[in-house]
Amino acid sequence: YSRAEVEATTDGLTGLYNHRYLHERLEEELERARRRGEKVSLLFFDCDEFKRYNDAYGHKAGDAALGRIARITEACSRRIDLAARYGGEEFVLVLVDTDGAGALVVAERIRADIEASNSLGGRPLTVSIGVTTCPDDAAAKDELLDKADWAMYAAKRAGRNRVLAFRDGLVSQDTWLSRRGR
Repeated sequence: YSRAEVEATTDGLTGLYNHRYLHERLEEELERARRRGEKVSLLFFDCDEFKRYNDAYGHKAGDAALGRIARITEACSRRIDLAARYGGEEFVLVLVDTDGAGALVVAERIRADIEASNSLGGRPLTVSIGVTTCPDDAAAKDELLDKADWAMYAAKRAGRNRVLAFRDGLVSQDTWLSRRGR
């Protein structure tokens, strides 16, 4: 890869893939999974109370926290997976050929490792993670992202620093449909 290609596909702060590249690759991965009859799972997560974190510790610490989340995400994923900074303090991890149960294991490892990183001299940091699986929860890219985002917000409402799958009871179909209709 040329330097220009790397800069066009990666987020400068975290070194993860950027939002635009995520959308391109996610579409490709979903198409490949459809052809092969495989599942793809998606984790959508962000820092809990990041504005408060930034206000308390400063933007430099906030940037370092985003870097810490990126490193932990990479450490918990495989080369074939796709880790991206979605924007702000939001991240997405696409788990290729991974079902919902496998995705929950990875999500919980990321959540626990980020929480544990606080005791290694890091400032208090937690994430809430929403999990969806294609084709179980959605077949289309945008719906998969939306539902994972919705599950993440349900995790925040349920007390933060937790993982919720879209099909969990706390993320009911009624709530999803009513949100879509607003």
